[in-house]
This record gives sequence, C-alpha cells and structure tokens, in this order.
Amino acid sequence: MNITNKSMHEDIVDHVAYDKGYNIGLEAGKKAAWDLIGEVVKCYKHQLNIPDQGPGFRKRYNKRVGRYEAALYAQMVVKKGSL
Repeated sequence: MNITNKSMHEDIVDHVAYDKGYNIGLEAGKKAAWDLIGEVVKCYKHQLNIPDQGPGFRKRYNKRVGRYEAALYAQMVVKKGSL
C-alpha cells in the first residue's frame, strides 16, 4: 500500500530531476575547481621562468617544480574525481 498520494511515475520524475540537478551542481563545482587550480598552475609555471642564480638556486628551483607538478596532479584529481 502506497502511503503517499504520489504515483510511481511522479516519484521517478522527482528522482531524475533531483539527480539531474545534483549532477549539474557537481559538474559546475568541478569546473570551478579545475579553473581555480589552473590559475595556480599558471602562476607556478611562471615562477619556473624567473631567473635565479643566487646561492641555493637549484634547491629553490626544485621546490618550484614540485609545487607546479603538485598543482597539475591536483587538477587531474579534480578531473578524475578520485586519487
């Protein structure tokens, strides 16, 4: 016995509409995260081109490369939705 007055068809329509709205929000959030991390990637890539010849420059450069690669990895995690 159905306790609510909704038909099964209405329940399915409501479920599909909710799921569609959820997916739209999820995709919008992923795009926003992708774009934001993309800005970080651009910044870190720019930092790789900054001339630096002072003492310990190789260590600083390696840190910059690490940050850049980590940002690229974070962008891929956002795209895949998992680690």
